[in-house]
Amino acid sequence: MKEILLFLCSLCIISCSNKDSDVTMGFLIHSLSNARWQADIKYIENYSKDKGIHVIVKNADGNPDLQNEQAKELIEKEVDVLVIVAANQNTAASIVRKANEAEIPIIAYDRLIKNCDLDFLLSFDYVHVGELMVDYTYRVKPNGSAVLLCGDANDANAVFVKEGIVSALKSKGNPYNIVFDTFIEDWSYQNAKYDMQRVFMGIAEPVDVVIACNIPLAYGARDAIEEVGFKSSATIITAQDFSQTLIQSFKNDEINMSVIKPVKELAHGLVDLVLELTKGGAGININQSVFNGQKNVAAKLFSPSVIDKSNYHLIMSE
Repeated sequence: MKEILLFLCSLCIISCSNKDSDVTMGFLIHSLSNARWQADIKYIENYSKDKGIHVIVKNADGNPDLQNEQAKELIEKEVDVLVIVAANQNTAASIVRKANEAEIPIIAYDRLIKNCDLDFLLSFDYVHVGELMVDYTYRVKPNGSAVLLCGDANDANAVFVKEGIVSALKSKGNPYNIVFDTFIEDWSYQNAKYDMQRVFMGIAEPVDVVIACNIPLAYGARDAIEEVGFKSSATIITAQDFSQTLIQSFKNDEINMSVIKPVKELAHGLVDLVLELTKGGAGININQSVFNGQKNVAAKLFSPSVIDKSNYHLIMSE
């Protein structure tokens, strides 16, 4: 891996030495409709400015075909490094191949790109995200009925979270009676609400635990519970990520916890890696790997943590 890094560094340093402008990072993002991704871009742009890196952001609005066109445009501009949050983790391999042909290093940012010669992955430990959800629910309510609302099955991150949930439940002796277990297409509030409504077509009592794998899924579960006449405060509901509306949900005991990820650390880690590849800076410690179906991709996975109504104020300054 060290040899690969040195080779990539030498390529990029040579390519940049002939340019008068600062290093240019092309950043392809799947969508900016979610506050989480808006925060990433803010952190990346601000830190890049401090480090003398020019960032070109292209928003695909969830359209993989548009993202392919945007990738082509950035590759033709000869950006120094191409970063991608894949709109489609399966088909984005074609973007990686084009970047490889142009000898442009490509970094997958928080979404693994499958079956390709990807250079790097910067992401979070999503298996641990699932483990933290179960650890919390088990500590508060160690038995009873449970519903699992996992993310989109086409999203590798959702699969990793589910892996962590299943592993943690097994390690605790499978303490819950799982009455419903599904992946939710598009991580959608509406789809989660619909599936939770289906749960109550088969049972006439509240469920004790809903392991919902992000905030929209948690809200979908909460609203379905309330609409059938139960109190969501009687059910332990998990989530992932942070939003201002989550604070009131904590205070009302509607959502009990959320697994948060150090987005600022991830964003800054990306910029530091770009600097390493282009200017030979200190970089970050790439000491892990994730198999993408073709190769073990060099990776840095940042660790998540848990917030609830007792400690959410600690991240308010971010």
